[in-house]
Amino acid sequence: MPNVKKFRNGSDYLTTAQVAHLLGVSRPTVGTLFAEGKLPGRRVGGGIRIAVEGFLKLYPEAKKGLDRIRDGPAEAKPEPPLFDEAAAMRDLNAFAASVDWKAMEAEAAEMLKRTCPKCGHAF
Repeated sequence: MPNVKKFRNGSDYLTTAQVAHLLGVSRPTVGTLFAEGKLPGRRVGGGIRIAVEGFLKLYPEAKKGLDRIRDGPAEAKPEPPLFDEAAAMRDLNAFAASVDWKAMEAEAAEMLKRTCPKCGHAF
């Protein structure tokens, strides 16, 4: 049970984020439910921890989701990389081969020779 923590007395607890995920509500809503006494738990430091046993008595439909939290994330398929360096290099090389570099150089030289027709200033 890597994702479910334990109180010092050995009972399991959930964070407000975990409870919010299981119930499909926001974290502040979980805090409000706790403050109103509708969720069993206790304050730990500045946070709230919800007792698993009492939570499951109130929301038995959350057991399936709790089992997923206890078991940790399922084996995920590795995602393809966001950047394929080999493909990027192929594309870059193909682009470089398709450019007429001599014509670009001549065009750049021509641009440097241009002047303003009114004042003769080079630009």
